[in-house]
Amino acid sequence: MVHKVSIMLDKTPFSEKTISVSEVNATIKACIDAPIFKGLEVFGEVSGFKFSGPHAYFTLKDKDSQLSCVCFYAAKTYNPKDGERWQVVPPSKFHSARGQGYAVFGI
Repeated sequence: MVHKVSIMLDKTPFSEKTISVSEVNATIKACIDAPIFKGLEVFGEVSGFKFSGPHAYFTLKDKDSQLSCVCFYAAKTYNPKDGERWQVVPPSKFHSARGQGYAVFGI
């Protein structure tokens, strides 16, 4: 497989179909915030669960995809093992920090 790589030397987009990483994250956020996601639950296996300060970070994945997740101010009463299956309430929002997008869940 050949990947096309271009180097942008200025801030001019390559074409009208080129968007920034920030615009991709904003589009994902708008989709997750849409009413269609209200009430849906997400099912997958937990991977890489860790606490960093008061927040919990983990990946929720299935055989074909993965979703980076965060739970702000998580209670440190339970530390799941990799491979545990979780069914979680829908993301309350999509948070983008340091160029990384996270679905925000409550635990």
